[in-house]
Amino acid sequence: DHGLTAVEFTQDEVVASEGAGSVPVVVRRAGDTNFRLEWGWKIQNVSVAPRFFQQLMEKEGTFVFEDGGASTTMQVEVPFDPTWNAEAAFSIQLDPKPKSVPSNVKVMLGGQSILNVYSINGKQNFFLGIGDPPDIEVTVRDMVLAFWKHNYNELQFATK
Repeated sequence: DHGLTAVEFTQDEVVASEGAGSVPVVVRRAGDTNFRLEWGWKIQNVSVAPRFFQQLMEKEGTFVFEDGGASTTMQVEVPFDPTWNAEAAFSIQLDPKPKSVPSNVKVMLGGQSILNVYSINGKQNFFLGIGDPPDIEVTVRDMVLAFWKHNYNELQFATK
């Protein structure tokens, strides 16, 4: 007979540099681990420009805990959002109930059922390539010109 198992993320937020490609996300379970468990997840957009959020390859999936496993890890894609912002955010939410669990096991979500992911623009991305290489000093004129170009070329499409 099995006991109680709780499933949750190991942290409440992850910060990555835009262009990092992906970040590791870890889910743990506490209590009885002597059975295989499958738990679903979904990504929700918070502040990524919609057209760049739609380019994410995976927006839902399943964490699989093998028999005896206390944690499982997956790589989550970080969207590249070139819109003029300091950061873009999305959240990963665990499903309220498991996808697959033995009938004699009681499971529940732990306190960390939502993980916030922030991608921070680097200096080169934020200034749209000016100051590249990064040791070149960026003037106010350069920033204003880049901002105008950005608003004309990018922003009108990113906000649709």
